[in-house]
Amino acid sequence: MRWQSRHRAERTQRRPLARSRVVFLCAFVGSLFAAGSAARADAVWGEVFPLRDPDGTVTQVRVWGDEFYRVIESLDGFTLTCDPVSRAACYARLSADGNDLVSTGVRVSSPLRTRLGLQRHIRIQPAAARTKALAARAEAAMDLSGGDPTIHAATAAAQPAASGNVQALCLIVDFSDEPGTIPPATVDAYCNQIGFTGYGNNGSVRDYYYAVSNGHLTYTNYVPAAYYRAQHPKSYYNDPDITYGLRARELVIEALTALDNQPGGFDFSQYDSNGDGYVDGINCFYAGYRNAAWSEGLWPHSWTVSFSADGVSTYKYQITDMRDSLTLSTFCHENGHMLCFWPDLYDYGYESMGVGRFCLMCYSTSNTNPQHPCAPLKLDVDWTNTTLLTTPQTGLIAPAAGNVCYRYNHPTLSNEYFIVESRYRSGRDAGLPDEGLAIWHVDLNGSNNNEQMTPLQHYRVTLVQADGRWDLEYDRNDGDSTDLWAAPSYTECDDSTTPNTHWWSGSPSGLRIADISAAGTTMTFTFGDWADCNENSVPDTEDIATGTSEDCNTNGVPDECEADSDGDGVIDGCDACAETVPGTLVGANGCALGDVNHDGDVDLNDFGVLQVCFNGPNRPLPATWCDVVDLDGDTDIDLSDFSLFSRCFNGPNRIPACRE
Repeated sequence: MRWQSRHRAERTQRRPLARSRVVFLCAFVGSLFAAGSAARADAVWGEVFPLRDPDGTVTQVRVWGDEFYRVIESLDGFTLTCDPVSRAACYARLSADGNDLVSTGVRVSSPLRTRLGLQRHIRIQPAAARTKALAARAEAAMDLSGGDPTIHAATAAAQPAASGNVQALCLIVDFSDEPGTIPPATVDAYCNQIGFTGYGNNGSVRDYYYAVSNGHLTYTNYVPAAYYRAQHPKSYYNDPDITYGLRARELVIEALTALDNQPGGFDFSQYDSNGDGYVDGINCFYAGYRNAAWSEGLWPHSWTVSFSADGVSTYKYQITDMRDSLTLSTFCHENGHMLCFWPDLYDYGYESMGVGRFCLMCYSTSNTNPQHPCAPLKLDVDWTNTTLLTTPQTGLIAPAAGNVCYRYNHPTLSNEYFIVESRYRSGRDAGLPDEGLAIWHVDLNGSNNNEQMTPLQHYRVTLVQADGRWDLEYDRNDGDSTDLWAAPSYTECDDSTTPNTHWWSGSPSGLRIADISAAGTTMTFTFGDWADCNENSVPDTEDIATGTSEDCNTNGVPDECEADSDGDGVIDGCDACAETVPGTLVGANGCALGDVNHDGDVDLNDFGVLQVCFNGPNRPLPATWCDVVDLDGDTDIDLSDFSLFSRCFNGPNRIPACRE
């Protein structure tokens, strides 16, 4: 027996996420998503989109960012902002403190621009940009449900639907004042047809997910045979006097209700593949372009909707305009969130590039042929054929196809590990910046908002970039041809290379990837072959960890294996005085005892420090910096220290010759 439909449009002031493809510059965009975090959307990086002003004028602009923070430029490189009076896109100047863009009042493309003396590509201070972006996300995350208990329950109970046969709903809606132009059969083919090539796409949405999951997920969408004709004209849903998002949600509920009430009914329970009680996904396309200005009305977004029937409830939806073509990138990115619960891997503060164009959940390589999700995300939903690296092996095979990857675990922390996969520029990965082995450093407690690369602040997913420049973290590019590991240039990565394989704590991990082959459809490498420079049959990393060996410069190589040019027992990498006379008494820094200022001699300048600090036996140091003249290490400055100093005293510009 069918359950009676239970649905309503929540009346809430919380605003939803927007996913812009026609840009409305003056928009305030808020959004919500699962698990109490802000909703996600596909970020863009320098792509060209049409910008529509309130009077309907459309101008091509270039966009960087997402729904929470964007930079918009004219095609000739001048930064734009929303004019607070006209609400039109105008050329911008920086505020006096550099923290805001200020409108000049001159609209984009106006010939008056040449009189303004503007600079191209201006940006507000990075800290201000980060603050604005994160504040917008924080506001969006404050209340996921708008007070609806059904949505609150879904936040806790909903599960990923990332394996087997998963079918979502793809609603198609048109209006009396804007009928649909893309045939429903074309939308169905875009979603579901094997080998779809329409609009230049490399397959359908179903093809994309089947390929990147290596057959683990067959994802299709139910597309109605006809458009749902909305109850009101499009202008009703775009009413600027109605809180943004409410009329869009109303439209989604209308379409769901019509589906439920169609002759013969509709069984929503078929669309809960994992049995968690929630429809796995709702995609909603509406006819034409968004027509409202400044993120009003039906501007594209993701949010939540409360509708129940047949023993299941809805949770997440996304809505966007169809325009005159359908492409894969954004749809696949959004469904990565909706189906797989994947996080975004770009930096929400736009101070860095996250993982760049090496992963679907960061920046796309192509609208019509987006790249694979990276191996750490595939691993999260059990799409990988994973080998755990524990004992040394040679000739390990890493094919680019088949979701093969290798994992190296932290000995005590389950949240931290390395993943190795092969990527090759062909097929869906044709647009990658590089090809070779991708070495990923994962910390599930990290965040790709944190580019600092410190023990406490670092990415969730870090690409260990072979060239060691860390361009992604330093916001220099979105990936380049020297980021992945391959012969002849980048054949070894371990605790002593640059970059290295240390854990985020700074301690050596012991991971050694060596003998890396040239890039290709199949690559090979060696794991382990432990470095044992002192030939004591114990890995160097273990010698250091147990204290058997010192590692003064923390490079993962025992000190006894490093160069000591002057033979004073302090390796060159830690020796502040690298030319002491053989046999000279030296301190831990490699300088002669008493050479306080490290200028290579022991003279009256050094004696002055000893004199100031001298205070007799068994008395505390008069100042912490006096430890430099505590030459016998007994925590006081007395005659014993004076005696050692005298043995090395030799005057200015003369090499100290004190002996044991």
